Amino acid sequence: FTSNRSGKPQIYEISANGGQASRLTFDGKENHAPVVSPDGKKLLMITNQGNGHQAAIYDLGSRQTLVLNPSSRNDERATFAPNGAMVIFSTKSGGRATLRGVSADGRFSYKLPSTDAEVMEPAWSPFLNK
Repeated sequence: FTSNRSGKPQIYEISANGGQASRLTFDGKENHAPVVSPDGKKLLMITNQGNGHQAAIYDLGSRQTLVLNPSSRNDERATFAPNGAMVIFSTKSGGRATLRGVSADGRFSYKLPSTDAEVMEPAWSPFLNK
């Protein structure tokens, strides 16, 4: 969950059984909007490392943060694909809201085309079980 108990938004965890909350994120000015990866090993979040709001993946094992769209300053609403291999998020490009997809390792990035409208609020369709 996100809390500003430290003065700026940061991500915390707490056991499902209750107890003390512990802070997970310390890098950057703020971190918020966490989404747990399907395998439970990473968090997708929006971070502000001093360069605006950027989509990032936080590895829960190594405690390392990978900024996915370093040239952006206005990322928001990030979500994992159902298989955890890709993420999609809303960002501003040329003054318009667009969607960007990035591989979870940050190596491959693409802008989703939109012709006449601004797009935001990304969502993946679920896997179909046959």
